[in-house]
Parts: sequence; C-alpha cells; structure tokens
Amino acid sequence: SGTGSVTIPAMDRYPQWWGAKGDGNADDSPAIQACIDSVPIALAQGERGKGATIYFIPGIYLCNTGLINNGRKISIVGSSMDNTTLKKGVNDIDLLKVDSFVRYQTIRDITLDGDSKTGLSLLYLNTPNYMLLAELNIINSDSTVSALYLNLATVTTMRNIQLTNNKKTAHFQSINALTIYNLNVAGKAGSLVNDLEFVGGSGTFIYGIS
Repeated sequence: SGTGSVTIPAMDRYPQWWGAKGDGNADDSPAIQACIDSVPIALAQGERGKGATIYFIPGIYLCNTGLINNGRKISIVGSSMDNTTLKKGVNDIDLLKVDSFVRYQTIRDITLDGDSKTGLSLLYLNTPNYMLLAELNIINSDSTVSALYLNLATVTTMRNIQLTNNKKTAHFQSINALTIYNLNVAGKAGSLVNDLEFVGGSGTFIYGIS
C-alpha cells in the first residue's frame, strides 16, 4: 500500500493501455499523451536502441488536445495509412508536435487528418535529427499554417508522403540533408506543388514528386 510511481521499461506500447478507444468519437488525446509521457526523457542525443515504439492498431483516434513529444525518443507507428488515423478534433492545435533533438525517431504508416480544422499544423517537427517519415497521409487541413512544418531538421528522410486537400501544404525551415522519395501533393484547388516552401538550409534531394 501507499503511494509511489511505476517505471515502464523501454518496449513497445499501445495507447489502449491508457484507455484510448480509436472509435473516432471519444477524445483519445489524454490517453495518447499519457502513453508518450510514459517514455523517459532521453539523456543523450544519439543513443541507438533506446526509447520506445508506440503502436496504433487500426482505428480513428480523435484528438481534442495537441499531442507533443518533448525530448523523448519515440517512434510512432500505425498499421497503415489506410486504416490508422489521428484526427484533429478542434481548431488551433498542432495535431502532432515533435519538439526534440533526439536522434533516430520514426513516424510511419499513419494518416494525420485535419478534418477541415483551422490553426497550426498537422505535423510540426522542431529540431529532429536522423528522423524517418514514411508512408504518411497528411490531409484536410484548413489552416493558413503549413500542414507539414519542419524546422531546423538534420539528416531527415521522407518516403512515400501524401499531402492532400490542405489549404497550405509544407514548409521546410533551415533544413540540412533532407532526402525525399516519392512526394505526392494535391491541394484544395488541384496540385499546389509550388506551395512547398524551402527557406535556408542545404542539401535537399527530391526523387519523385507529383
């Protein structure tokens, strides 16, 4: 008896352990954030093999509060972008924000759906290093802020990314060593490839854009 805390060792974890429903109706953001916060803050930038992977089983995860990873080494992995969705429930939040210098993180196999909400981004990455973004569908943002926003990223790889039906598509600020394989862009009024903004940085390589 008594009070105390429990430390969960580095491992795979699921938002359902904290009560997420994935039914598109219940607000799953408190459960997902608790799952993220269960991973200890990284003590070193470049340690491989540390941290945890958060797996999302098929479902629609409604988020009425923005999700943030602040200094934790986490990979976020869905079942596929066809059957796993994080959905923005309110205006004026970043749906998913990674504010972390920690290396070797991944976000893949998931859809980020703005549901025509306004304000802020669907995916905001600040100072990521050696990050992989793969098999992502970023859709339906009605914000004047880019749906995908990368800031001060180093050695970042994007593979098979779809940016669809967003009012403002993507902004890349001071990016060094960015490699993109297969980027598909279709804005609200047709193709808005010109809405990809690159400001500062060096070493961007794009292989396949439509």
